[in-house]
Amino acid sequence: MVKQREEGFKIQFSDRIAEFATRALLYEVSVTPKPGLVDRANAGSHQDMDFYTFLNSAVSLTPYFCEMVETGILLSSAKPEETFFELQEIGKAAEAAMYRVTKNVNTHKGAIFSLGILCGAAGRVRGNGKELCPEALIEECIHMTKVPMEYFFESMGDKPDTAGCRFYRKYGIKGIRGEVMTGFPSVRKEGLPVLEGLLDKGYSFDRAGSITLLHLITATVDTNLITRSDYLTCMRIRKRLQKLISGNQILSTAIIEALDEEFIRNNISPGGSADLLAVSWFLHFIKSERME
Repeated sequence: MVKQREEGFKIQFSDRIAEFATRALLYEVSVTPKPGLVDRANAGSHQDMDFYTFLNSAVSLTPYFCEMVETGILLSSAKPEETFFELQEIGKAAEAAMYRVTKNVNTHKGAIFSLGILCGAAGRVRGNGKELCPEALIEECIHMTKVPMEYFFESMGDKPDTAGCRFYRKYGIKGIRGEVMTGFPSVRKEGLPVLEGLLDKGYSFDRAGSITLLHLITATVDTNLITRSDYLTCMRIRKRLQKLISGNQILSTAIIEALDEEFIRNNISPGGSADLLAVSWFLHFIKSERME
């Protein structure tokens, strides 16, 4: 009977964390306006997807997020990197599910990586009897990914010529891998505090999310931006947004809509920053809806 109750609590916990991850994706795509990104108003700079593509994709990932949490619980006593390797395999299955429902459009590949690791981290925190909070999750993310990611970058010469590898070789940019292995510094320093600060002041989810996204663009080197433009353009955009934010943190919706039109006109999209916005929402849910 006790074992059945424990199993029930584990399932309930995994379902709830997976719900947070899916809700984070739904909030991210719903935030409007977002420069160059899919939202409720338009498809941004993306002609192969729309708002409903993202909804279908997000919902398809829920069972995989749940499995990632359960894997974290199951392997909570194993070496952290062993959990990461198991999560990678589940992530591949999640990507396949995403591609099935989106007809081979990449909507959430980056988010599967970052949120998947956070789900696994939540499982490890639960399995080790620690308090579930953003700080504990981030610590677990570092423990799980530091060794594998260091090896990835050290063995870069043997890797295929992907965009991420090219950016690292040419500019030293580590992208989302660098974010995860160092505990999501852009989210810790900008994303989460900005988001929660604005929500605490009574700003709507749209306003808080839009402004948080701009902060995240300035806080990280977005490889999606570089891919759809070039390195110098990415740096110019970051510098320009930094000036806008420093002059007036609470930018008007009209200014953000104008940025959206400009990004669409130039076919650029800060997709990496959008993933970090989803991470910010996820950690906000963990913090604001504490679980036993």
